[in-house]
Amino acid sequence: MIIAIDGYACTGKSTVAEELAKKMNFIHINSGMLYRAITLHLYNNGITTNNINLQLNNIEKMVNSINFETITYSTDSLKQQFISDLGSHIAQIPAVRAKVSEELHRIASVNNVIIDGRDIGSNEFPNAEHKYFFEVSTIERAKRLINERRWNYSEENLNKCIDEIEQRDSKDVHRENSPLRKADDAIVINRDNLSVDETVSLLYQKCNLNR
Repeated sequence: MIIAIDGYACTGKSTVAEELAKKMNFIHINSGMLYRAITLHLYNNGITTNNINLQLNNIEKMVNSINFETITYSTDSLKQQFISDLGSHIAQIPAVRAKVSEELHRIASVNNVIIDGRDIGSNEFPNAEHKYFFEVSTIERAKRLINERRWNYSEENLNKCIDEIEQRDSKDVHRENSPLRKADDAIVINRDNLSVDETVSLLYQKCNLNR
């Protein structure tokens, strides 16, 4: 079985997917972390935002040689801000998206999986048995980003996070390769007033009703 959870940045997709996977005894795949792992690997091999357009051929060669099973990075290292900034460019490269897609399908072919991302139900697994699309207001997402980064809550930091989220949304929606969109048959889950536990329980009930 494949359960796809898509949505905008900072809507809690990965946290919910991880807890739901534990509850259902499924494998959780955070597609965003695969992109971040590739980004950090490329950065460690000299790729930056300044030379990315000049290194596309080398990037494709490096990406095609990656074996995800031998690449291990800590979550903290993958969540560094410069990885987010560089990753927004790396994720638009066709060879990178193809590599992540290959890994997603490899794992999903032999496991029950819950996969979260931006285009899982719409592009990667259009025939997934269950599809959900998370929505959260921009202000609420900005507050979550402040908490995630352990910043002091202030109007300046709130506005900074709002701007960052809006830019990320725009890039996700308007990118040429597999843009973010809700699959026609996905169920929208508005999480403005839903905790992680409440969301997990809701999805668990929906998934088990239709198994």
